[in-house]
Amino acid sequence: MPVIPVQQWHLDNTGFFPGQVLGQDVRAKDGWAIAMGNANIVVAVLDDGVDIDHPALTNHIWRNPDASSQDKFGRDYTYATSDPCFYNPRPKTFNAPFADLTQNDIHGTPCAGLIAADAPDARSFGVAVGCRILPVKIFNGSSLTPDENVANAIQYAAGIADILSCSWDCPPHPATQDALTAAAANGRNGKGCAIFCSAGNSGTDTVAFPADLAPSVAVGSSTGDGSHASYSNGGSEISIVAPSGDGLTNIFTCDVSTPNMGFNPGDDMLGGADGLYTNAFSGTSASVPIAAGVAAVLLSAHPNLTAAQVKAILQNSADKIGNGYDANGHSDLFGCGKVNLVAALNAAAQSGGTT
Repeated sequence: MPVIPVQQWHLDNTGFFPGQVLGQDVRAKDGWAIAMGNANIVVAVLDDGVDIDHPALTNHIWRNPDASSQDKFGRDYTYATSDPCFYNPRPKTFNAPFADLTQNDIHGTPCAGLIAADAPDARSFGVAVGCRILPVKIFNGSSLTPDENVANAIQYAAGIADILSCSWDCPPHPATQDALTAAAANGRNGKGCAIFCSAGNSGTDTVAFPADLAPSVAVGSSTGDGSHASYSNGGSEISIVAPSGDGLTNIFTCDVSTPNMGFNPGDDMLGGADGLYTNAFSGTSASVPIAAGVAAVLLSAHPNLTAAQVKAILQNSADKIGNGYDANGHSDLFGCGKVNLVAALNAAAQSGGTT
């Protein structure tokens, strides 16, 4: 079992950092004593590309079992299918300043790291160590590929992955909605893909699309002291929250390994001086893959769960942090509470792993 670095407080919060509270994490340390991720479970990261050569990720990238296929380890839907780049889901867009999310493909790699990183130097681990990542590129920087391409990307991901991690929002579109609805209903040979989406970072009381869709697990953000993150959107559609930054202490995860690029070019601060990791990631963008990683461990232990059952288990086993919960146990700020890996695994085991 990995020894969790203190920087990864979202996995095991010891109260080390100022303002944080012991135990305000996803209970990964205790959860791993019950189950860990395995390679049979694939999480699609639909984002701006994943650095498949990163040393903490490269051994956990999905590889096509058909060695003759051009589709080796994911796709880039920002290119035409006739372009060779279509089969290369790595980050490609980099412009100064290189820490600017709007101009650089530096978002998908930290998301992937929060799911399945397994650093050879033990500096960073994902919630679902052992699971695999399917990179599906749908952004160049902050520019989303056309809606029809997004829908095709979702359909592709649902044909391979068990879980879709979507740390983004966009204007509503029927093609995107139809693709996600079909993935949740028909993926995994009819058990459905569990779909995790960002509630949004506008600090409003309206959950963003596509997190507001019924099949989605709409993920908001809590902080290291168990508070609601002020930027995290709220509303009746919020399912759960997961830890993220509070402006003082953010989330430690993988950074792009391209030299002099990323959040901390050439210096990953708390982790060393090689630029492989960052402590500057935050927002619901971080909460989504953390929650998706919890689901990946859950499915590793109980692979017969349907997507709807995964959502229900995570909601029903969540920690009731904060206040404002109604008679049904729901809060417009926290949803059903903070995701808890131990409680989710125990709930699934008590139900026989089928309900």
